[in-house]
Amino acid sequence: IISGIADEAPVLNARIFPDPASDQVRIDLGRAVSDVTVSVSDVDGREQLRQEFGRTQTMDLRVADLAPGIYFVHLRSGGNDGVYRLVKQ
Repeated sequence: IISGIADEAPVLNARIFPDPASDQVRIDLGRAVSDVTVSVSDVDGREQLRQEFGRTQTMDLRVADLAPGIYFVHLRSGGNDGVYRLVKQ
């Protein structure tokens, strides 16, 4: 008897633009979610930036102070998360 099908962990499907970025990026989650944490880490895994938001669908993140290079944007909201690549010019 099959009583249900287990879902994989929910993932936040975000769009981050512009990419490459110079001063600021916009993160669009496609739907409103609560208690979003955004952290940006370099390729060595060192956190360079962290910001928290309440209930939102879009967020603007200032990246002007980051050195040029490749970064990973980690998004988390409750049990949902996602990791996205970002190029900083």
